[in-house]
Parts: sequence; C-alpha cells; structure tokens
Amino acid sequence: VGNLFIRQTGLLDYCNIILWVDQNYKELSGVSNPEDISKIHYDKIVIAISDENIRNKVKEFLIGNGINKDAII
Repeated sequence: VGNLFIRQTGLLDYCNIILWVDQNYKELSGVSNPEDISKIHYDKIVIAISDENIRNKVKEFLIGNGINKDAII
C-alpha cells in the first residue's frame, strides 16, 4: 500500500512526502527509522497499511511516542 501511495502522490502532486518510515528500514531503500519522525516538521502522518490490525498497532505506537492522534490519517 505504501508503494501505491507514493506513486499516486507523485502523479497527482497533492502533498509532499517528507519521510517514509518502517520498522524494517534497514532492509528497505529510501526508508527511514520511525524514530526519525520526532526530528522533522510535518502536518500529517499517513499510515499506508492495508491490514487493519497492523495499522491500529502502528497508530498506537505513534501515539505512545508523542504523536498527536489528530495528525494521523
């Protein structure tokens, strides 16, 4: 889902992706450590995961690490 989202945003030019993170960032090219979120300015965080259970766990992780729940899509 993340790859599709990246392609779609590039085609439609409706937002600027400033950081793409994943727990497996060491194995993925162009992907950062989730801890890097706290080092940047952002307006919204998009969780582009199709599995609802994993998506909810990621949201809980973000909120538990100080991310405002209203900034999460």
